[in-house]
Amino acid sequence: MSLTEHPTHIMPISSSDVVQHPHFGPAMPGLNWVPAPRYLMRRDRVFRHLTDIEPCRVIDIGCGPATQLSELAQRGFEAYGVDRSDQALDLARNFSNPQNPMILRAELDPTWRGRFDLALSFEVIEHLDEDVAAMAEWREYLKLGGLIMISTRAHPSRWNAADVWAGHVRRYTRNGLKEAVTGAGWTCRAFVPPQVLV
Repeated sequence: MSLTEHPTHIMPISSSDVVQHPHFGPAMPGLNWVPAPRYLMRRDRVFRHLTDIEPCRVIDIGCGPATQLSELAQRGFEAYGVDRSDQALDLARNFSNPQNPMILRAELDPTWRGRFDLALSFEVIEHLDEDVAAMAEWREYLKLGGLIMISTRAHPSRWNAADVWAGHVRRYTRNGLKEAVTGAGWTCRAFVPPQVLV
């Protein structure tokens, strides 16, 4: 297939610093943020799991540049993001606009307790000394029956210098992650085996 046959399926659509690709989602090449292959694989899995969830109030804890959150905002979700990195939040603000607004903060706001139907946290808990305590606190921000989706680094045997550089505290075994999640008061509704990625 040539570029001229189906240009809308191949060429990204640009607006300001944000480039929206029809298959890979948003990127900001001019601001030095493009999705890595690992991110794209996780994004695909996340959106498959969210297929049956109707738009609702969602919070992304550790949202980074909030690219997945911005896609949920485009789909009608009421989107909130929290990240301690000023640089990440500066990038995230490029995705927030009047058509797809997002509330972005550096910390959880105590007034948000009990307000969310869905929480997301991707590649965060492996950085936390007190992972169970953090996940228990996050429960306070969800409504009764609310859901959380978490992804994290797996396979402790694959621990290496990249983990140290990234500030990871641990990698999880399947049972270790289940114990942490249930220890925080959550019930495992679905558990997807980790992908073997270095």
